[in-house]
This record gives sequence, structure tokens and C-alpha cells, in this order.
Amino acid sequence: MGFKYFSGGGCDCPPMPDPSKYDIVTVVEIGNYTICGIHYTGCTTFEGKKIFVFYCISERDLRGHDSRGRPLDPHFSEKEGMFPVARFEPTERGWKMANNFCVAQTQIDNQ
Repeated sequence: MGFKYFSGGGCDCPPMPDPSKYDIVTVVEIGNYTICGIHYTGCTTFEGKKIFVFYCISERDLRGHDSRGRPLDPHFSEKEGMFPVARFEPTERGWKMANNFCVAQTQIDNQ
């Protein structure tokens, strides 16, 4: 009996948040990692605020993705595309944790 990391779901309800209704608010790049503060319109959890970390996806990539109207799914996935490698609580503490994660991972990557 193993832990299933990615499930197929089973709910016919719309995704929460809607990956096509977002605004990129803040972006910081640290090494190969990009911290991104995003607001999802209509999302009720954490007032639609999310903090993600992406790997090998730059601010330019994210903003280009946004300008073309492509959805940005906040969930982890094994598929190719723009999916986060980490998510943090959308607070000042969460932002600091995301920053610490990126600094530590960059140091590990450079060993």
C-alpha cells in the first residue's frame, strides 16, 4: 500500500482556484528558482492569494504565459508545463519560507 501522490480526482466541480483567472503580483528569482505571488480571481481560500516556487521557469516565462492568456494551474503535476515545485502559505511568513527554500536549494544545486 503506497501513497498516491497525484490522484485523478473524482469531482466534477470546477477547479478551485480557476487556473485561467489570475494576476501575477510579485516575482523574485533566486538561482534557478522563481518565487511568484499570484492572485486568483474568485478563489475563496486565502482570499485568492497564493505563493508558489517554480524551478527553471523565469519571470519572463511566467509573464509571457500570462500575457497569452494561458491557464496557470496551482496544483502539482507530473505533466510538462508550468507547475509549481512548492507552495507556501500566502503570508509574510510564507514568503520568507519560500525565500529560504530557494536559497537553500540553490546552495544544494551548486554543490
